[in-house]
Amino acid sequence: MERVFITGANGFIGSNFCKYFINKGFKVYGLVRRTSDLHFIEGLRMNLIYGDLSHPESIDIPRDIDYIIHSASIVSDMVSRDRCYHEIYLITVNLINRLLPLNHRLKKFVYISSSITIGFNSLNISEENPGQSAMFLPYAEYKKKTEEFLQEQHKMNKLPLVVLRPSDVYGPNDRTSCALMLQHCDKGLPLIVGHGNWLFGYCYIDNLCQAAYLA
Repeated sequence: MERVFITGANGFIGSNFCKYFINKGFKVYGLVRRTSDLHFIEGLRMNLIYGDLSHPESIDIPRDIDYIIHSASIVSDMVSRDRCYHEIYLITVNLINRLLPLNHRLKKFVYISSSITIGFNSLNISEENPGQSAMFLPYAEYKKKTEEFLQEQHKMNKLPLVVLRPSDVYGPNDRTSCALMLQHCDKGLPLIVGHGNWLFGYCYIDNLCQAAYLA
């Protein structure tokens, strides 16, 4: 049985990862804080690891882990640079600094980033075809800085890195946008923003789970 360690296990994306990988036959370890709301993962056959990425010495990462999926992150276009630094970039640095001295023989370290790192306001965005820069958003800035830090770890310490950049994720347990939009849809309001000419690139959570599994 292969073992996967998932950060942010009690959140929207993390909780769906936990359920998906359990159903795929993995032994799942989920990182949560002592104060975390665990109702999204209640009843799942998984092992809880209590700790806080702001205090990495508190985290006891099992030594026999095959994969790490790092999905813990603040998610907001409106959050301050200080919070983005601490709750996107610094927690990742702390996780790597905690991980490397343990000499883990990871098969993969999968980082959940965002498509906003390669731009917006365009169709078919990719590294070769970037959109309009979103680096004015602290969230995009620090997701990009975190990617760059992990890429350096890949070069320097052979971190077996895969970066996934989903667009706006929606689905079960989404507390940010999906539930609000569907509630208004149920009331008869159309899912049209402004003049209705913009296209939004959404990613269903099961597709992101499958992408992480294939990675």
